[in-house]
Amino acid sequence: MIFSNGFDFQDRRIDQWLALAHWAKAKGANFEEASKTEAEVWADVDVLMRAKPNLPIQTYSKLAFDHGVSQLVVTTRVPELADVTLKWLNSNYPWIDTKNIFIRSSTYMNGDVFKGHIACQHCSMIHFDDSISSATEVLKQSDANLMIFPRALEMGKFKGNDRVIEFPDMDLWFKLFGLHQDYDIARSDLAI
Repeated sequence: MIFSNGFDFQDRRIDQWLALAHWAKAKGANFEEASKTEAEVWADVDVLMRAKPNLPIQTYSKLAFDHGVSQLVVTTRVPELADVTLKWLNSNYPWIDTKNIFIRSSTYMNGDVFKGHIACQHCSMIHFDDSISSATEVLKQSDANLMIFPRALEMGKFKGNDRVIEFPDMDLWFKLFGLHQDYDIARSDLAI
């Protein structure tokens, strides 16, 4: 994928916000211009549909569903990406009912506040997130416990407490939900 500024992003791994802009800056580009280009990449339907799900989270989600654990998906994505977000979720998490997927309807509402509001409104018991700011808002607005997966640029900026587990391993996830008996099966299925 080559953009008007001449950067070829075809072989770059997009795994965090502004990943491409930081790469372009390291190559001598203007960070603000590169950020605008990256926004184009993030909003491109073809790019979004090629994004791979986090395999451990996808595995946990399916096992939890099979054991009757209700799940909500709450995203801070802008409303303009609602259609592609639903399409991606339906493709990668087909067991999650569309009525349990919440996408901001307005860019005027802060995405973090939106997540906290949905967690509170639906009495969430546990919340999984990779955003420190979203996680903090969920803790403020709800009684949910939290499993946090800080992104590389945010690591070290978050302190745990009795409602927060940072960087949980799969064994802990399964033990929390009584699914540990199925973990070896899940691992062997993943290896196939």
